[in-house]
Amino acid sequence: MRISGLPTATSSKRFRSCLRAIVALLCAATFAWPMGPAFADGSEPAAPPSVVPPPSVVPPPSVQVVPPPVVTPAAPFARLALGIGASAAESPGGIGPMGEISLSAVWHPVAAWSVGLLSQLPIAMPTLSGPGGKAQAGMTLLCAEVARAFGPATWKVHPDVGLGAGAISLHLGGTATSPSDVPPSVDAWMAVAQLRGGLAVAIAGEWRLRADATVAMAFPEADIDFRRVPVATWGRPILIGGASVEFVIR
Repeated sequence: MRISGLPTATSSKRFRSCLRAIVALLCAATFAWPMGPAFADGSEPAAPPSVVPPPSVVPPPSVQVVPPPVVTPAAPFARLALGIGASAAESPGGIGPMGEISLSAVWHPVAAWSVGLLSQLPIAMPTLSGPGGKAQAGMTLLCAEVARAFGPATWKVHPDVGLGAGAISLHLGGTATSPSDVPPSVDAWMAVAQLRGGLAVAIAGEWRLRADATVAMAFPEADIDFRRVPVATWGRPILIGGASVEFVIR
């Protein structure tokens, strides 16, 4: 009995032979096929990116740091200056030059301006002669002053100009040539205004050397009479020049 449509023994053998041939072909293709494209579309795989070495880092240029120059601070200005010296005073009109001791105390509220007290005391007095006797003349001065200094504190020489006012005394004391005459002795006080210019130079530490020249005017002018005979006038103008040593307190 045979059923149509089912494979016979002969056909089964042929089928198995074909199947073995197909398997053999697949195995041969698997081991003999060269390495080909990795992608289905046939494109080659991308090559791995090349490693680019990083750019060489150039070190920054060396910068030489120069320290700032050392600035020595200037010495503080003189707050107080005390001075002593010698001077000569003369006034045209008949009396010769007078020798004086000068004293000063000057205070600086600020560097450029100062206020001070100045005095002149007699040490050498000229002789004045007239009818009835002789007299020695001496001057005493007391003055308050406002002064203006010029230039910075670093200067070696410090100029200044001052304007002052005060009182001045002219003293006459002498002997009479006759016993009947009264010895000439008098003290005349007058107001005075003065203009002064000076220079100060540092000599050692807090010590300074000063030179000053002063022009002063007395009010009123003194008229000197012996036995009612005019022998001299004094006080317009008064010229004073001198040198002194100052000690500075800062």
